[in-house]
Amino acid sequence: MTAAIGRFAAAALALVAVAAGSVGDAAAEDLRYPKTGPVAFLLHLPNGWNSKMDNSGNMLVFAPDRSAALSLSVAKEDADSLKQTPDQFANASFAVAKAEPFNKHEKGTIAGVPRRDLL
Repeated sequence: MTAAIGRFAAAALALVAVAAGSVGDAAAEDLRYPKTGPVAFLLHLPNGWNSKMDNSGNMLVFAPDRSAALSLSVAKEDADSLKQTPDQFANASFAVAKAEPFNKHEKGTIAGVPRRDLL
């Protein structure tokens, strides 16, 4: 289970790093999603940012003027998902979110940490 948690955390790290980088120093609220459990996103939201749960249990976070937004999800892996390649896992996650599957990879870095974008 720890390996599965680590795999999910690594896949989500780039998204959280971008979100945390855009938040800045004026943190008005700490947001932990989910509120309990061994795996969670922790964001420092600036003044005016809002968050709410959607009907599927995802956490939505958005700027006051709606110019930026995030949708955060945490899912438990099972025996079938652990057999998937990272690409298959990503596309299964996109399908749950009703998003288009990715069709190419791009390499990059965030604060010097290598990452792989799925486009």
